[in-house]
Amino acid sequence: MAVRAYGALLDGILAARDAGALRRAHGRLVAVGLAPHPFLRCKLLSAYAACSRPAEAHLLLSFLSSSHRRPPLFALNSLLRSSPSASASLRLFRRMLLLGPGPDARSFAAALSSAAPSLRLARLLHAAALVAGLLRDPVLPPSLISAYSRGGDLASARRVLDETPQRGRTLAAWTAMIAACGAHGRAAEAVEIFEREAAGGGDAAAATAVLAACARAGMVAAARRVFARLGRPALQHYTCMVDVLGRAGLVEEAEALIAGMETEPDDALWATLLGACRMHARLDVAERVANRVYGLKLA
Repeated sequence: MAVRAYGALLDGILAARDAGALRRAHGRLVAVGLAPHPFLRCKLLSAYAACSRPAEAHLLLSFLSSSHRRPPLFALNSLLRSSPSASASLRLFRRMLLLGPGPDARSFAAALSSAAPSLRLARLLHAAALVAGLLRDPVLPPSLISAYSRGGDLASARRVLDETPQRGRTLAAWTAMIAACGAHGRAAEAVEIFEREAAGGGDAAAATAVLAACARAGMVAAARRVFARLGRPALQHYTCMVDVLGRAGLVEEAEALIAGMETEPDDALWATLLGACRMHARLDVAERVANRVYGLKLA
């Protein structure tokens, strides 16, 4: 009963990403003599990984290995995602291939994130996932698309999407493709994909990706069209739209957009507007922004 209760506690801490609560829970487990329990040790490993404490997570992994127990896949996937460097993540992935448990689609997704921008590693991981029969898992296409895009191979990124079964073409996959097109200067294609495939789902990440692509390409009309389709724009959407308008020299329109927001602007949004003021030498708008920001802070 105590093991289950502590397991549930650690699950809650993992979800909250609360490193302080995790240290206190770990100390309590040590005090009551349950810290060496294999199940709780795995839970602790996952929680430390989720709280971005890879040193502690790796130490717990070494304890599991020294006791000749194979760590569960969920714990290793947590560690993969939180590895402090790409090389550490790939070393752990190699260990999983050699010693088990065999990696699943989430393991490959984490490894692909670490492999970028190496096209060679992306292709090797793609081939290994194909051999393992994991390409139908909807977790993998977004990671493959991003890895190929970051390696400079937009054609392969598009091929991944085209070869993905319809069921696997999730909003995450379309969002990855939109971001890839934007990063490679194909903003018009990014807008076309968004309006055809992603807009209906109301995906905030897809909207952010397409607005960022419009900002880089100076596509003000398309950005306005995308922004107008958002029922309740989030803060990041306002920041992207201000960037679009600011780069185009429409600084006063960007200022008016901020003035009409329902949410409170953050520092990143003000910095975007001030950057546009500097770019277009709009000292008058910059002074109004500075007065408003400092006035709010002093109030």
